[in-house]
Amino acid sequence: MAETTWDKLTNDFNTGTWGHTFCQIPLMEAKFKKFAEERGDAPWKVLDVGCGMGKHTLRVLKAGADYVLAFDVSKSMVDGTKMAVDEFLHSEARQGSAKVDCVVASATNCSSIPGAQEGTFDLALCVYVMCNLQSKEEVKQTFVEVFKMLKPGGKLFVYETHPIKYMSWDDKPDIPLLTSIGWADPKEDGTRWGYFEDEGKPREFTMMMNSGREIKFPTRNYSLSSWVSWIVGAGFHITELKEPYVNPKDVPADAPEWTKYGAGKPMGICWECTKPLSH
Repeated sequence: MAETTWDKLTNDFNTGTWGHTFCQIPLMEAKFKKFAEERGDAPWKVLDVGCGMGKHTLRVLKAGADYVLAFDVSKSMVDGTKMAVDEFLHSEARQGSAKVDCVVASATNCSSIPGAQEGTFDLALCVYVMCNLQSKEEVKQTFVEVFKMLKPGGKLFVYETHPIKYMSWDDKPDIPLLTSIGWADPKEDGTRWGYFEDEGKPREFTMMMNSGREIKFPTRNYSLSSWVSWIVGAGFHITELKEPYVNPKDVPADAPEWTKYGAGKPMGICWECTKPLSH
């Protein structure tokens, strides 16, 4: 597979971001813990769609997953996940109680991964993956593919950027750093991005990492109505919807101004989708 944008961002991507640390990670860890508690002593298998550097692969292992199939289009990131998993399993001395396969594959055809069996996974994760696919058709196809892989009653957690961020922050060029962040950039003709009319159009996104470096990559925004139609159209039931945000009281006094401005506003949107038992 040819080198991707993500292969070039591996080292910086792994440092994380302020918003993820204070918002996304606590939410996902809580969901993994709840899922594990609901499973009791029963073993559970996880499909980590677009695993990146494996941060959520490690978190589901810590929560008690027995098997994880982690995959990404970036070979460099898959290699990073392998290293992180090997180090974790060795340090935890789990004596082979958990198994992880890390492969290079696309979200749009994950049911074709060699050795992966449809209808065998209890949980699927898809964190900031859909917005980086090339089209609406690829997003729809990914939901269909993940649906195939889950057991009846299995769950899919989808975490994406909240659409409102693309709208409400466009008029704040006076906030330090906001003008360099993707959702604050105007279109080429100088006008703002529209919620419906510009849905699915590629735009360059700039993200400040905890390392202090900026990384750039293309991304796409979709309306809430499109998300619902794709999720339901694939066969899922929407069983929970979260709009996580960072409490302004939790922002350190020495945090950058743009993080203070972002606190109290939706940092993301998290869909919990369930495959019906009767399917």
